[in-house]
Amino acid sequence: MPEFVWFIPLKDVPPLGKMEFTKVQWWTEWPFCVCINYAVDGQEKPLGIRLDLDKRAFLDDLDDAGPVTEEDIVDRRSKIWDLVVDALHNKTASYYKPAPQNP
Repeated sequence: MPEFVWFIPLKDVPPLGKMEFTKVQWWTEWPFCVCINYAVDGQEKPLGIRLDLDKRAFLDDLDDAGPVTEEDIVDRRSKIWDLVVDALHNKTASYYKPAPQNP
């Protein structure tokens, strides 16, 4: 289990179709991949989508978004990537210590 979970809110990132981005999280100080949490129709999804920071690519399908253009996907991906990289370099992300899990 990670010692800390870092996160930043995504309130300034516009929705992608039906997907409303809520926050992005990572579990190591310098991640290669982050998890983007999102909601559809106001309901937070239990699993997020992964963003590979090196490749600047979503690693999961965006089916929950519904029909969207490639231009919109690139725009949201770039906005989120910029926010994460800025938070990493400037150490502005918030963090919390996860609760222990029972085996």
